[in-house]
Amino acid sequence: MNYPAVSGGDGTMLAKIAAMSGRPVDGHCPAVTGRSLNAYVAAGVGSDHEATTVEEAKEKLARGLYLLVREATNARNLATLLPMINRANSRRICFCTDDRTSCDLLKVGSIDAMICSAIGAGIDPVDAIRMATLNPAEWFGLSDVGAIGRDAKRILLFLTI
Repeated sequence: MNYPAVSGGDGTMLAKIAAMSGRPVDGHCPAVTGRSLNAYVAAGVGSDHEATTVEEAKEKLARGLYLLVREATNARNLATLLPMINRANSRRICFCTDDRTSCDLLKVGSIDAMICSAIGAGIDPVDAIRMATLNPAEWFGLSDVGAIGRDAKRILLFLTI
């Protein structure tokens, strides 16, 4: 979460990233753009869940990050970012809830609610399901864990037939 240290080339932070040795490095860089974002990505971070504007989200995708679209209790970014999602960029986008209270989970739902919102906003259902299942499973390297890891590709193939 110390994005200034990562972007600034702090040796301790870079050593922590290097210690991940090929595992996904999940980022946390709110409003980081331009040269600072370039340095952040070059340090080895592969995703971010802090984008709050379409411009920021597009820049992070353009730099090669996975974009985790957040719909938390206090930080709701899904509606703002849905218009920038399309077939060409949807494979680098994942849904996440981040900090959602148990009351919201019970009342509103979780990733399932994000899928419904995305489809309701015109996102292709296959893309919406993929952003909630296959994309995060691939990003986090969960190829052999749970039904999503084992079956997401098969499920999505079935849905496209």
